[in-house]
Amino acid sequence: MRWQAFYSVTEVNDTPDNRAIATRRLNAMLADIELGQFDPTLERYKPARHLAVVNTPASVITLADVWSQYLAFKTPTVSPSTLASTFGNVTRKLKTRFFWDFGVSSISSYK
Repeated sequence: MRWQAFYSVTEVNDTPDNRAIATRRLNAMLADIELGQFDPTLERYKPARHLAVVNTPASVITLADVWSQYLAFKTPTVSPSTLASTFGNVTRKLKTRFFWDFGVSSISSYK
C-alpha cells in the first residue's frame, strides 16, 4: 500500500527513478523555502504535462511508398528467388486488397 501513497502525492509510479525525481523536487522546495522563494501553488515544482505543439506540413505517404522502402531495405538480405516469389506475391495482394494509393499523413509505431 506504500506505492499508493507515493502515487497519490506524486502522480507517478513508485520506481527508483521516480523516487529520485521526487527527491530532487523535494530538495528544490527546501532550497526555495530557505531562500524565501517557495511557490505555495507548487506550479514551479510540477513537471511539464504537455509537449509543445509544432505545426509542420504533413507529408503524405502511401502504402506503395512504405512497401517500396521496405523492399529496398530487405533486398540485400534475401535471395532473389524469395524476393520474386514471396515478396512478389505480397506485392500483388497489397495492390488488390488494400488501399495501395491511399495516402496517410502519419504512421505510428506499434509496441
